[in-house]
This record gives sequence, C-alpha cells and structure tokens, in this order.
Amino acid sequence: MHRHLRIALLIILFVSLIPAAQPVLAASLVVNSLADTNDGACTTAPGGCTLREAMIAANSNGVPDTITFSVSGTIYVQNTGLPPLTEGNTTIDGGSGHTVIISGEQLRNASNQVIPAHGLIIASDNNVIRGLVIIRFGGTSITGGGSGIYLRNSAQNNLIADNWIGHLNGFPEPNTNYGILLDDGASNNQIGTGNPADRNVISGNERADIGISNNVSTVPLISNQIRGNYLGTTVNGNAALVTAPSPSNLGGISIENYARDTVISGNVIGGYTGANAAGIGLFSNTSSAGSPSIPRNTRITGNWIGVNPSGTIISNRIGILIAGGATYGAINTEIGDPLDPVGGRNYISGNSNSGIVINDTQFATGPTVIAGNYIGVALNASGNPFPAGNGTANLSSGGEGVFVGRNTINTTIGPGNVIAGSRTHAIRIRASNTIVRGNYLGTDPLGTQTTTTTISQPTVGYGTGDAAVWIENGSNSVIGGPNPADRNVIAAGDFAVTGSGAAVLIEPCPTCTANGNTVQGNYLGVRADGNGILVSSIVGGSRGVRISSASNATVRDNLIGGVDFGINLSNANNNQLIGNRIGVRASSSETPGSGTTIRRDGIVLSSGSNNRIENNLIAFAGQNNTSVFNANHGIHIQSSNNQLIGNRLVRNGRLGVGHGIFVADNVSGVLISRNTTQNNEGDGISLGSDANGNLAAPSFNPITAGSPIVTGTTDCGAGCVVEIFTASASITDRNREGPVFLTSVTTTAGGNFSVNVTGCLGFITATVHNPTTGNSSPFSNALDVNATGACATPTATLTVTGGASRSVSLGSTATYTLTLSHTAPVTRTYSLTLDSNRGWTSGPALVEVPPSGSVQMIIRVAVPLTASAGDTDTTTVTARSDQTVSNSVTLTTVAQAITIIPAQPVVSPGQIIERTGNTVTFTHTVTNTGQLTGNLSIIRPDGSSGLPVFSGTPPAGWTIASATFGSTTLAPGATTTLTIVANTPSSSSLLAGDYPFSFRVRATSQQGAQLFTEQSDPATTDTVRVPVVRNFEFAALAPTTRQLTPASSVEFSYVITNTGNFTDTFIITPPASTTPASSLTFAATPASNFTLAAGQSRPITLTVTAGASEPVGFYGFTVQAGVTGGANPPANRTATGTAQVIGGGTPVFVGAPIVTPNPVDPGATATITVTVHNGGNAPAPFDFEQTLPAGWNLVGSSTTCPSPVPANGSTCTYTLQVGVPATADGGNTPLEVRAIARNGGQTPPAPDSTASTAATVTVTTIRNLSFAPTPLNANADPGATVTFTHILTNTGNAPDRFTLNLSGLPIGWTGTVDPVTTPILARNAAITVTVQITVPTGIAAGTTATAAIRATSQGNPAVSAEVVDSVTVTSIDGADLSAGTTANGVPGGTVVFTHTLRNSGSSTIAYDLSARSADSSWPTPAVTPATTAVLTPGSTVVITVTVTIPATIPPGTSNPITVEARATGGTSVLASAENIVQVGALRDVLLEPSRNVIALPNATTVITHTVRNIGFSADTYTIAAIQGDGHNVRVFPNEINLAPGESREITVLLTLPGGLAANLNLSSIRVTATSQTDANVKSTIFDSVRVGLVTGVLLSSDRLRGIPAGTNQITFSGIVLENLGNETDTFDLTASGLSSTFGVTITPSTVTLNGGASDVGINVTVTLPPIQPFALRHDVVLTATSRRDPSQRSSIRLSMIYLYRADIYGETVFIPVVSR
Repeated sequence: MHRHLRIALLIILFVSLIPAAQPVLAASLVVNSLADTNDGACTTAPGGCTLREAMIAANSNGVPDTITFSVSGTIYVQNTGLPPLTEGNTTIDGGSGHTVIISGEQLRNASNQVIPAHGLIIASDNNVIRGLVIIRFGGTSITGGGSGIYLRNSAQNNLIADNWIGHLNGFPEPNTNYGILLDDGASNNQIGTGNPADRNVISGNERADIGISNNVSTVPLISNQIRGNYLGTTVNGNAALVTAPSPSNLGGISIENYARDTVISGNVIGGYTGANAAGIGLFSNTSSAGSPSIPRNTRITGNWIGVNPSGTIISNRIGILIAGGATYGAINTEIGDPLDPVGGRNYISGNSNSGIVINDTQFATGPTVIAGNYIGVALNASGNPFPAGNGTANLSSGGEGVFVGRNTINTTIGPGNVIAGSRTHAIRIRASNTIVRGNYLGTDPLGTQTTTTTISQPTVGYGTGDAAVWIENGSNSVIGGPNPADRNVIAAGDFAVTGSGAAVLIEPCPTCTANGNTVQGNYLGVRADGNGILVSSIVGGSRGVRISSASNATVRDNLIGGVDFGINLSNANNNQLIGNRIGVRASSSETPGSGTTIRRDGIVLSSGSNNRIENNLIAFAGQNNTSVFNANHGIHIQSSNNQLIGNRLVRNGRLGVGHGIFVADNVSGVLISRNTTQNNEGDGISLGSDANGNLAAPSFNPITAGSPIVTGTTDCGAGCVVEIFTASASITDRNREGPVFLTSVTTTAGGNFSVNVTGCLGFITATVHNPTTGNSSPFSNALDVNATGACATPTATLTVTGGASRSVSLGSTATYTLTLSHTAPVTRTYSLTLDSNRGWTSGPALVEVPPSGSVQMIIRVAVPLTASAGDTDTTTVTARSDQTVSNSVTLTTVAQAITIIPAQPVVSPGQIIERTGNTVTFTHTVTNTGQLTGNLSIIRPDGSSGLPVFSGTPPAGWTIASATFGSTTLAPGATTTLTIVANTPSSSSLLAGDYPFSFRVRATSQQGAQLFTEQSDPATTDTVRVPVVRNFEFAALAPTTRQLTPASSVEFSYVITNTGNFTDTFIITPPASTTPASSLTFAATPASNFTLAAGQSRPITLTVTAGASEPVGFYGFTVQAGVTGGANPPANRTATGTAQVIGGGTPVFVGAPIVTPNPVDPGATATITVTVHNGGNAPAPFDFEQTLPAGWNLVGSSTTCPSPVPANGSTCTYTLQVGVPATADGGNTPLEVRAIARNGGQTPPAPDSTASTAATVTVTTIRNLSFAPTPLNANADPGATVTFTHILTNTGNAPDRFTLNLSGLPIGWTGTVDPVTTPILARNAAITVTVQITVPTGIAAGTTATAAIRATSQGNPAVSAEVVDSVTVTSIDGADLSAGTTANGVPGGTVVFTHTLRNSGSSTIAYDLSARSADSSWPTPAVTPATTAVLTPGSTVVITVTVTIPATIPPGTSNPITVEARATGGTSVLASAENIVQVGALRDVLLEPSRNVIALPNATTVITHTVRNIGFSADTYTIAAIQGDGHNVRVFPNEINLAPGESREITVLLTLPGGLAANLNLSSIRVTATSQTDANVKSTIFDSVRVGLVTGVLLSSDRLRGIPAGTNQITFSGIVLENLGNETDTFDLTASGLSSTFGVTITPSTVTLNGGASDVGINVTVTLPPIQPFALRHDVVLTATSRRDPSQRSSIRLSMIYLYRADIYGETVFIPVVSR
C-alpha cells in the first residue's frame, strides 16, 4: 500500500513539472536595417532585421505579426522582389511621416535589364499595409511586376491605408503598371477606409493608379472597396501631381475583368489628362454577351472627380469613362446612390472633355444609373456651389456633362443630378431606352436660375453651351415622366454645336435616327418652383423643345417659359404635342401678369405633317410683337396637314398683334377642332392668304325667342362639322374668339346647320371644319342668344377623397384624389389652377367634365431632394370655366427626412365573398416593399385609427369584428397575412346586395431618430355579398263581392307585398273567365310590370266591366300575381272575387252630336242635338245635363225620350240651344252633354248610370290688326341711322303671326325692320316693331326718302296694315379719304401715294388738301391738287401725295405721312388717312463687321459678328462661312430668326492645323447671311486671316546614368531640344539642383532654331566632387527658356547614381545605364 502511494505521488509530481500550454501570441517584428539582405533570421541586433527577413519570418511563424520600423529612409529592393505575404494576419506599419520608402529602382540584372517585381504582394487574408512609400517597380507583364501593391490568390479582407504609392517629394516616382492591382480573385479588400488617417495618396503610376482586373484566372473579384483616397494629386489633394500625359495611362481607377460589387467612395481623383485616361474607367475584354468577365454592380459614390472639396480644379480628361469600342461594357453601374441621392453625391467637374462618358460601342453597355451627382458644379471653400463645368473653351468634340453612346442599354440619369456648365450639352443621348428623370440641367443646384455658358468664353456659367439635352440617336428614350418626381428642370442652352438654343433637342446626326422619343412633365426654361423663368434676359432664338428631322415623338405635360419659342417642329412628322403648358406658371393661372414669358410663338410648326397638337394651354406668347410685320402667335402653323385639337389659347400677342392660332399663307389641311380661345390680341383663329382653302366662318340666322334651336349656314357643304363655343357677358372680347366649347353638329345639304344651344352662357361663336380635307375656319362674330332661354351659369364643386394632407419623404410624391362635379347640362372643359407656395405641385391644366357629372383628377406633390425636413407646401386648387368658379381645396404636404425608403405596405386586391352565415372572413397578404422593418396596423381610408366600417348604412348589427395580422412586424421584402372577420347577423332588413368596407394598412418604421409613417394606397375594398332570395304575398281586400249594373264597372282591391330580400319585378294577370261564364271584362292596375323593393307593398286594382245586356247573376273569378325574369322565381299567387250583376238602365249615346250652324258667328245661337238609347237590362227614366264654357249660356232645351226609357234598343234625342258670346275666341270650343239613368227605383235598387259625350262648336275666326302710329318723320345727317318705333296689335279673335316688309326707299338708302316675322301673338297681344333707316353719304341736303312698312296676317294674307316713315337729309359738310398704304423708298428718292377723295356730305363744296410728315426734318409732302374743284354730294376726285426722302435718313427708318381734307377755307378736318414710308427694303439684312483675325496653329480661334434685320419684315436667315484655303470653319448658330430691327451675335470658329509659319497671310473667311424667304437678300463680309506667333520648347525625356568607380566626370549627350513654336527663337540652357561641389558644363548654352526645328547635339557634362557624397543619387535639372516668351520653358531631370560605394560601405550598387 505504501509503495503504491509513493508511486502515485511521484506521478503527480512529474505531471506538475510539465509546462502548461500557453495561448498563441502575436509577434512583433522590428525592421532595423535599410538593406535588402536575408541571413535567415530577423533579430534585434543592430542591422539584424531587414524587411525581407521580417516578411519571411511573418510567413512562417504561425501567429499574427506586426512589422514596424526603427529606421527611416529608402529600402532599395535587390535581385528579386520581396516575398509575398502568404500566411495572413500580418501588419506592415511604416509609422507616421512616410519616411519608409520601398523602391524598385535598383532591381536590375547584370545586363542592366529590369528585374520584374511588384513592391508588395499580398497572397493571403487579413493583412494591413500602412504608412509606406512604394515607388519605381517595373515589369512589362501586368502580373509579373510593375505594381506598387499586388493582391492575388483570392486574398481577402486586407487593408491598405495611409500609403504613398508612385510619388515622392512632389515628384512622380512611378511604378510601371498600377499603383495597386487586385487580381486573381482578390475580394473584400479595402483601399482606404474613408477616415482621413487611412487616406492613401496614389499618383503618378504609369498604367493606372488602382486596377481591379483578373489577369490570371476566372475567379471573380468581389466586394472590394476604394474609399477616401487621393488619386492623381499631390499629398495635399489641392493640385495634380505633375506628370507627362501618356496614351497608355488609363487614369485613376480602372475597373476591369471579373470585377464585381466594387465600391468607390469618398476619393479625390484628378490630374489624368492622357489621350485615353479618365478619373474612373470601367472596361471589359470580352465580345461575348453575358460573359462573367464583364465588370458589374460597381457603386461610385461621394467622390470628387476633377475638383477637390474646396473647389480647386484638378482636371481629368474625362471624369468617368464606361466601355471601350469592341467589347461589352460594364453591367449595373451606379454613379451616385439612387436610394440616397444627396448622401451618395459625386462631384464630377472641371474635366477637360466630359463629365461622364458611356462610349459608343459595338456591343451593349449597361444598365447604368446616374443619380444625385453634381456634374459641372463644385463647392468653394465656404461650401457654396459654383459652376465649374466640364469641357474646355473651343473644344472640337466632347464637352458634355453626360454622354450616352450607341448600344448602351437602360441608362437612367436621375434623380437628383445637377448638370451644369457643360461646354456643349448637359446630356447627349445616342442610345435607345435612356431615361432622364428628376434632374436640374443647366441651372444652379436649387433650380432657381441659369447663367450663360458658351463654347468660346474662358469661364462658364450654370447654363450649357448648346441644347441642354440632345437626343441624337435612338428611340424610346424618355426625358421626364408622368410623375412629379420625374420632372427635370432644364434651362435652354446656347448655340455651340447644333445652333438650336433649346432646352431639349431631338435631331438626328446624318447617320442617325431619333424617332419615337418622349419629353414629359418637365419644367423647360422655368424655375423649379414653377413661378418664374430661369434667365434674367431671354436669349433670342432659344427654344423649350425643338424637334428636327424626327418623327413619332411625344411631348406632353411640360411647363415651358422664358424662351423665344415654346416648341419648334421642323421637318417633323407624326409627332404628338399634348397637355403642355406654355407661357404660364405651374399654377396654370390665366390672370394678366401671371405668365412666364414666351417672346415669340408658343408652338411653331415650321415644316412637317400629321402632327397632333392637343390639349395644350398656351398663354402670354408673342411678347416680342411690335407690328404686323413681326407677329407671333400662340400656335403658328406653317405646314399643311396637321391637327390642332382641344387646345386653350389665352392672352397671346401684344400691341393688338398676334392670334391664338395662325395658319400661314397657302397652308391647307390644318384641322382645328375644340380649341378654346380668349382675350388674344388678334383673333382666336386667323388664316393667312389662301390658307385652309379660305374657308369662311359660319353665319347665324336670327334666333327665335324661347327656342334653344339656333340655325345658320356655312360655305362648306354637307357633312362638315360646325362647333359652337359660348361666352358670358363678362368676356368683352367675344367676336372671333371661343372661350368655352359648347357642342357640335354636322351640316346638311347646302352647308346649313341647326343646333341646340342648351347650356350656353349668353353669347355664341362658331367654327366649321371639313373632316375630309381637314380645312378649318376662323371663329365667327358673336351672336347674343340670351333670349333663347337656353343659357344658364352652372355651378362647379371640388371635393377631395382620402384626406387633404400628407407627410412624405424627401424625393417622394404625395398623391391626392380630387373630384370635380358640375351642373352644366353639357360637357365642359375647366381650367385648373394649382397655386403652390413652393412649386412642388402638378396636375392637369384642362379637365373635361361630362354633362351634369363629375370626373376624378390626380394631383401630385413632389417633395424635391433639395427640400429640408419640415418644409411645407400649401397648394390651393380651383377650377374655372368662364364665370363658373369652383370652391377652392387646400392640400398640405410636409416634407420629412429620409435616407432610404421606409416600410411601405402593399395589400393584395380586395375580395367579394358571399354571406353564408353570421360571420364572413377575408384573408389578405401584406408585403413590405420598403427598405426598413415596419410595424403594421389597420386604419380607415381617411387615415383615422380603428377597424374598418361598412360604407353607407349596413344591415342592422353588421360590424367588423376583428383585423389580425400574422405578424405585426414586417421585414423589408417580407409578407404576412391579414385576416378580417365581419359580423353579419341576419335581420328583417337584410337585403340582397353588396356591402363594401374599405381599409388601409399603416406601417411605421424608424431610421435613427427619424420616424416614418406610410400607408397602403389606394385603400383596399372588401365586399360581403348577400345572395338573392325571391318571395312575395298576394291577398284580396274586403269586400270580395261587389255589385254592378250593365254597361258599368266596379273595382276590386288587392295588395301585393315583396317578402324577398331585394327589389323584384312583378306582373298581375287579370282573370280570363268567370264561373259561371259571362261576358264580364277585367283590367288590372298596374297593367304592366312594376317593381317593389324588399318589404314594400302596393295596392292592386282590378276593374270589372259588365256589358250593357249582361244577365243578372253572381260571377266568380280568380286573379293571378307573379314575378318576371331572373333565376329561381317563386310560384305564382292567386286571389278570388265575385261580381254580382243587378238590373238597371244604362244610357248609351248614338253617333256624334249635331251642331248647327257650323261655324257659328260670335253673338249668335248654336243648336246641339244628341241621340241616346237605353243599353241596360231594365227600363229607367233619363235626365240630361250639360257643361258650358265660361260666358256661354243655355237658351233652351227639349227631349223626345219617354220616361222610363225602355231597354229595347229604341232611340230618342235631347236638343239644347246655346248662346255664343260676342267675345268668344275663334276656333273650336268643346262642351259636354251627359245622360243619367235613374236606377233608384229598381229592385234591388241600383246606382244611377251616367254617360257623356263631347260636342264641338266652331266659332268663326276673325283676323284683324292695329299698326300705329303713322306717319312718322325725322331729319338726319348723311351716314346717320334713324330709328322709328311702332306698335303692332292682334285685334282679331284668334292667335296670329304677322310678316313685316319694308319698301319704298330710294337706291343707296338702307332700311331694316325688326322683327321680320313676329312670334305668335295671342288675341289683343302687342309687339314693338323697330324700323331703322340709314342715310347714304354724298347725298344732297333736303332730299326726303319715305319707307312703307306693311304688316300682313299669316292667318289671312288679305288682312294687313301699313305705316309710313320719312327721313329728310340735313345740310352738312363731309368727306371720305381712301385708306393709307405702306411703301418703301431709298434715301434721296421719292414715294408717291394715291387716294380717292369722296364728298360724303350733303352740301356741294370744294376741298383744301394738305399733308404732313411725322418727322419734321423731312420736307413737307406735296399734294395734287391742293384744292379740288367743287364736288357735288357723292362725287369723287383722285389725289396724289409725293414724299421726298432726305438723303441722310438711314435705312430701317419708318415715317408716317398724314393726309387731311378740309372744306375750302375751313379749319376742321373732314377726313384723314395715314401712309407709312419705310426707308429701305421690305426684306434686308446687314452682317458686320469685317475683322482682321490673328489665328494660331493647332488651335481654334473665335470670331464674332452681328447679324441685323434692316428690313421691315421678320425673317429667318441661313448663316454660312468658308475659308479660301480650305481650313476648318464652323459657324454657330447657322440659322437665326430676327424681327425687324433685331440683331443677334453669331460665332465663327476657325481651326488651323499645325505647321503654319507665323505672320503668314491666309485667304479670307467669307461669311454670308441669306434670307430663307428671298435668296436674293443677303449680306457678305470677309475676315482677313494672319497666322499668329506661337512659342514653345520641349526637351527630351529624363536621363539616368550610373557613376562607375574611379570616374570624375559624367556626360549626358544627345539631348534633344525642339522649338514648338512657328517662328525662329533662341533658347537659353541652364542647370540647377546640384550642390556647389559638382561642376556643370552645357554645350551649347544657347540654341537658335527655326519654328518646328530640333537640335540633337546638346551635351551636359557634370564634374564630380573628389570625395564621394553620402547620398548615392544626385539630380541635375536642365531647363531651356525661350527668349521670345520667357514663360515658355521645358525641364528634364538628369539623374546620377554611384555604382560602387565599397570604399565606404563594402557593397556594390547595380543600376541600369539607360534613359528612364
């Protein structure tokens, strides 16, 4: 036992002595040597650990490692590259200050060839590279070497932070390939973190500074991040690192093969100006569709590209470049963050060519989303935006903010981009299916203004140098969209390339097509708030939209203002312009002074056919009008066969000039239908000479009071459409306008029409159009139709459904549903005014409401991304049509902050379930389509909390019992159930039918401190359906036995009750027979089908009629009730009754009463005889009665009937004499005679039986009238109109109508009578007759004319009466002068005008004639004759006026000449006429000045001229330029429109090739402006051209030489100096950079070269110091300076490295003796 115990204790002791296992600890390795050696160990001994040794140790010790440095300086990697990091979890930290430099400069073999190597290779995971400088690694193979840091072998989760790669001390020290290259599946790595402490500065590397491309395998490179670095810049990020641009340089970041889900964020990228360089480039190497090597899902956010955060320009050639030429481009690229456009904003500005370029390619590129960026806009040091632009002055190509090349697919630009300052276009589109939505283009970031950018000026504004958006190629692209959030705010551009000056231009290039594109819902030329224009001064020739040589475009729902022309179509066919608002604010207000200016035409269709212009609102156009010679209009049609439908044109034109619609001379087939016009300066519709076949407006016939029918005629023939428009008395300008459309009608034979004007407003006008030819007329003059009784002012009411307030997220849209109803009996169009205090609101401008009906409208309020949380938009909505103004509805929308989409519930569609019991269950799915988790609840449609309620009044006891979610918390994209239980107990009031209830689902979500509330929209409606149950009861009411005598009737009563649960249709079937059989007849009331609601009863009456000889007895019968139609009818029901026929007499009249005499005169007596017999079954005495008209009296009566009258069929008579009053009306007068059989004496007693008959007495009609007073006399001057009034009275005894006729006036006198035909006048009724007689002019005093006016009875034309009216001419002097004309003349010449003078007075006189000039400096015009011979009234004489134009008067001057006529010796002007003398031609143009141009080779020179219209008519000019030696010349714009006297600057761009000697005189440039109206009208000038002086110098590239041992002098020979100028220059050569211990000799030190020449014999000899300096490397900077221009200089670096320093350190140095 003891031995065993001892053994156990020994074992325990032994175990206790074994060391315990320790955790693995990280190793710390300190580099204390700058050498690149490896002795197999990294020790702490002095010089005991090199970087190579530390990395080898880290790769083999199995623990995480941190490598730091206790030394600073350059580590020259020797012999072979450093070992890859293969173990992982290694940190190499160079510390702060960037004092540890890893250089590949000495990686050379014995033959001085580059040893390929990368600076650091990462081939494992979880490593960190920090604080190093990595330079000068080389290699010709991308994978073999030449990158500062190279990641391969699927290296993951590595961090590269705070390194400098490719530069040192402000100079490039390039690696020959990439600064950093991610290859071979490297994924989830970070280059920078976004923290400034982790910022890498990667600049100067030769291929690109960062590359992500698999060049080894097909393993994708996934989810790598490049954040917060400076790329291409100096270490301070405020300038580009100075490097020579190279065609092989790809730029800052190159995303290439197999790159996926790359994030590029928060970097400053600039200085990449090589011919193929870009700040960021995305490429592939494949021509196979769908290849996995195509880069995809790249996210580019928050970068500064071409500019730094304080606004310093650090230009790239292109900011972001996507795709190459012969390969597929990147897939699913996002530039900016579409979910958070503000937070993801890139600043892409200051780049020399373009901001973003998606290249023209042979293969597809995309989809691409560009959202929320500032492109061409930068922030200054204070954080305020300013225009920085993209593109340089006078560039020959590029200059776009965004270029979308051919074969790109599904590019979406927006929302939230601000694209400004582009030298050419904000966006240029050459691909189909491009979407541009929600951007500010050519404006400041708030969309409040634009400032000018041209292609030639050195500085840029917010505007664009040409059309802001140019669709050059492709189809199905959409600029804007149907929702307010899609709205772009776009400023009109300048004229750099296309010369269009448009906000949106659709115009194909010569090899392109651009058909089928859409421009919708944008603000063009209008501020983002919709309440003003973007420009401070409208640019001549600017346009909102221009479509040229394109078809099938749709331009709809845009707001256009602040431009010369709203929409311009040229050579454009089959396009649709729909629902645009032109010249108004976003509110659509038509109130004077509320417009956004359109200087010229709202819409001008220059050429093209089959275009449809529909439902546009155009107001306040033509604000540039000054005379009829430069008239502009709301719509100006200059081409045939187009359609104008339903447009509204208001207040267009100025100074009395300009129409709503104008169809130009000789244009036909322009259909103009349902267009409403109001308050235009000219007419609503005007036709030029021979336009629309000169179709005249309809003419109206006089109306008939009290009748709504109006008739008229047209000259259009049958089958044409007359459209009727109406206006109230509040609109004073009613003639030839159509404020409100009323109705239309088709003409009959001869062009006649008849139309019902019910719903009119007091006055009507009309147009007519031919549906076959399309030709349409102007409006007619107005007709007063108040007397028709058909006019009334309707009321209109606006209501809102679903609440009038919303809170919505920034960048989102609130939707409101409004209903407009009215009482008008006709369809009416209303103008909708949306008065928004912030301009966020949009909706239809015009709304059509059906007769006495209503229509729903959707009003949308889009909260812009630029709004702040809490901003509130208040919108007042009002509808107006003439005097009808609805109530106003106020909508309130509050902006709430959001970074992503909150939880958004979407509910499955509503259901209809049939009730089968006392509960009904509905089950829905609810899906969260937002990006935040939401908490769900059910609410009512109006937004209030609580369970749903049934609509209307549900059956008793019905309620919603519960609404239960499967889960009340719903993750993004997840789905849950919603179960709703309805209590539906049965009750007596439970009727068949549908019982709906509605609800919404509310989702609340939260991001940080921000709470969001969203609800399903629209509300969901479920319906409980109660099935139909059909039943009824039918019963007889007492008494069921009734008595009747022969030839009489009796009624039986029944009741029917609908005991079913829905309204049903019933029918009563009367008895067909009786028991016993009889001849009784039966009739039921109602006799036809009738309906009863559930539970409703109605009485039924059965009328039983006995024949005159029906036998006495009891007769039983049965009546039947049943239902009709439908399914499952209940059985018929019956009820009985008994009719007892008793004895009695029944009078029966035989034949018609006999009246004598017939007719009877008033005051005479008429005798009436009736014949009667007893048609009953028993004798009975008869009595007789009669009913006479008022005033008639019974003179006497007698009868031949016995008492009692037997029932044997014998007849007897009753005769009465009636006195007709003398005042009786003529015509037929009825009276009634009754016979009564007295049956009280029958057994049993029976009721009396009565029969009646009608007798008609015809009273003789007497026609007569009174027409007075007569005669009437008056005196009047010549030309005056005299009015006489008479009273016509119907004195006959019957209503009559009278015809009036005027006769007897001498020739030249005119007279009218009103009315021509009276309405029907009742007896003794009177009407006023108005006679107007107009005295002719030129008639002798004392002349008397008499008119006879005869009124004739239409009832008896032989009856008439006449009145006589006379007018005597008074003595007065008068004259008429024919109208003046306009004539053109030249300075120093004469102009002759001719007039006809007529004596329009009544006296015989002579006239003195004179003329005067409005300009007193002109000679007094001569009039011939100065005094006329004596002229009798009405005679004429021809006079001439001769005007001499002073020789000093400049062309373009207008001078009115007034001619006046006075009685000889008199002072009063009796007549005058105005002529206008225009100095110069009707059409003329002046181009000036000629210029002496000094142009530089290899540059574009800008030359400006002014074109002025010096004619008297508006004209369009073509501008052309040509240079005599064939050098490139362009002119912008190449087409301009000018009003008389208006001028416009044009730009001529001359581009000269290189190699032209200074001071060489070239051939002139010929510039010509030619009228498009008359090609003979032109102006030409010549610009002389001399080649200017260019200075420049270039030294050949840097050199590097080794210094062998024992050498005391180094010579750099064969250095090349090139004169880049075009004139002989002398260059001084100097050296700098070496310490005074070195000596430098330059041979020669001065070189003189001709322009373009080179000297290859420059040598630099360096004398070395006798004692070798410590530093191995020494640089001398050689500089050549021009004496002509000392600012022109070129420098190279000549580097020397000691090859051997064994005397000091015992080590050999290897370096190539080659040029860098």
